[in-house]
Amino acid sequence: MVSAMYEKFKAKDYEYYCFSGQQTEDMYVSGTNVKIFEISTNFRRYTFSYSQYNDDKSVVIETMPECKNFALDFINHYIGDLFSEKTFDHVYSCLSAKFGSKPNEGKRNYYSVLYAINDMRRLSLSKKQNTTIQFDQNIEYDIIEDYVYVDRQRPGVYCGTLVDDKIVSVACWNDYRKSFEIINGKKKDMIEIGVGTHEDYRKKGYAVANIVALAEHILSVPHIEYITYCAAGDNLNSQKTAESAGFSKISSEKYFDL
Repeated sequence: MVSAMYEKFKAKDYEYYCFSGQQTEDMYVSGTNVKIFEISTNFRRYTFSYSQYNDDKSVVIETMPECKNFALDFINHYIGDLFSEKTFDHVYSCLSAKFGSKPNEGKRNYYSVLYAINDMRRLSLSKKQNTTIQFDQNIEYDIIEDYVYVDRQRPGVYCGTLVDDKIVSVACWNDYRKSFEIINGKKKDMIEIGVGTHEDYRKKGYAVANIVALAEHILSVPHIEYITYCAAGDNLNSQKTAESAGFSKISSEKYFDL
């Protein structure tokens, strides 16, 4: 069920934050549940970040201790508009003034949208194409775009579109996250996938076809429970690709590091 998938991801995120920091706030702001975690320097991934879940709009904020007061003020003023350029500019300005840095100068400031799927029946199997092939790291065909990334040292299955003896689009594994959770005597792991298509071959359905083919293979593995797909917040084509393949939107996330 989709609702159960949302709960799984929320529980996973909360568990991560609790492991790497200390929850200091659990409150409601304008009817929205907000959890704030202070992250020590040893564990921090970013100076300041927040996620909002698509299912119930709950928000998780991760912040360095020195930004705690800023986080409280920020969430009270921007809870209804967390992902607009105006909001991003406000955070850039405040954090830059606090840390004496200029925003966007080689720093990690990333807006992303997370999608996931855990049920083969929700895959858009009708989107598969006969040009899609399955291969491993020992592929013999050429891949014609450098950023279509295949780690030939990592075991795994990839799905790509073969045109004139060249791979022009590839769906591949980006990350494999092992789970310690045991369900019915089996571990349930999670795989993050990504896709890249040469610019001359876009808008032909290749990316969707390859994601569907790869997801179908992965979901047939007994110890895999979820597949995730992360799209840039400003890349609407990537988001449409995930949705066309049958993935559900889980959350929107924004990270700042100064």
